[in-house]
Amino acid sequence: MENYVIKDLKWDTEYFLVNSGRIDIFATLEDKQIDEINKKIKAYDYLTIINHENDNKNNEIISKLNGAVLRDINVQLVKKCEKLIFNNDNVLVENNLKTDEQMLKIAEKAFRYSRFYNDSKLDLSKSKKVYYNWLKNAFEKQEKHICSYREKNKTLGFLLFSFENDKKEAIIELIAVDDEYSGKGVGKKLMEAFESYSYKNGAEILKVGTQLNNITAQNFYISCKYKIASYNTIYHLWKEKWNEEMSNSVYS
Repeated sequence: MENYVIKDLKWDTEYFLVNSGRIDIFATLEDKQIDEINKKIKAYDYLTIINHENDNKNNEIISKLNGAVLRDINVQLVKKCEKLIFNNDNVLVENNLKTDEQMLKIAEKAFRYSRFYNDSKLDLSKSKKVYYNWLKNAFEKQEKHICSYREKNKTLGFLLFSFENDKKEAIIELIAVDDEYSGKGVGKKLMEAFESYSYKNGAEILKVGTQLNNITAQNFYISCKYKIASYNTIYHLWKEKWNEEMSNSVYS
């Protein structure tokens, strides 16, 4: 694996109307690679930089990039996928699911932590709809699986997940429960359905990520026997001209 990868973020560019890119850093950068990055980042107006495993040297390097600001610390949790017998008529696991407006309403209200909220240079009204659109874009996709908990034709919660590495890893992307039913076991049932389905489909490892300051989510996953595996520091970097232009905008 390379020390770093830079890629265009097409969705972010179209959604926020800013030329967006992303740098994933997987190992300590060498001087030559730092020079390469400094040249390549000039192609973007807005960059997300993810320092995987929270490498201290890389944190120092990123902090020296003009305008780079720490916006989030992501916590990665993992669990070994084991056989689990799960039967509950209220819970379905489907892929290629048609758009569910009830799920979208839950997603619109449920997520209170985000690196997008932490960046005042982004349109806050759009930042608040990121997870809504994340779920919306997952409907009618063969590779996107959704656990849904329903009672009397009402959706009480959902869990969106996908498989990676030849289906050896099952990744939770989003999980949310209607506020009215929070704390009533809906989330646990969704997790059990996800784990049972993943095991039946050959997954060996279960993964999920959340924000460091989202203590409620961390405690929930730990109660489901997940263990903290790593931390990723996430920075946002705006090109200098954008910093100047945004200083006079309503988002600065």
